[in-house]
Amino acid sequence: MVRKQPPRNRGSPGSHRLPGRPPKRGFQNPFRGGLFFYVKTALMVPMNDCLFCKFVAGELAPILMYEDNVTMVFMSLENHPLVVPKQHLEQVTDLDEEIAAAIMQTAVKVSKAVKEAYRCDGINLVQSNGKAAGQDVFHFHLHIKPRFENDSTTLSWDTDTVEKAKRIETARLVANKLS
Repeated sequence: MVRKQPPRNRGSPGSHRLPGRPPKRGFQNPFRGGLFFYVKTALMVPMNDCLFCKFVAGELAPILMYEDNVTMVFMSLENHPLVVPKQHLEQVTDLDEEIAAAIMQTAVKVSKAVKEAYRCDGINLVQSNGKAAGQDVFHFHLHIKPRFENDSTTLSWDTDTVEKAKRIETARLVANKLS
């Protein structure tokens, strides 16, 4: 005998789908073994088996906050929103102008909501490209990190001033590639 599950309140907080989004058949709850299982599973997904693409396809259930035709926003394991394109693109250099614009429009919309919901003092938008830059999931994603006065978050890079001649030379090299 098959037991029927009670209907889910699709609009409730914590629901993994947006209202009206049909459930996927054969859905397995990624939290079934607790948070450790979820983190371990997420980090062990092979590179050719993209975790974020599984979220987009509905194969795994993120904590979904927003979705449109081009982007999806879900909660990171560190408790801040991530904006991702639905199309698998690894780095900012892979984005076309339309997708880049959609990502930024979504980021602005979500940043306003974060500012209000968290009552934070500021927001960092953080995006890393390539292993050397600290990218750990190779599907473009933009972190929307709420910041508070005297919080423990540190963003760091060399802030030594480079001589003007070197800055002019570097600017010319990049500008030549833009034409």
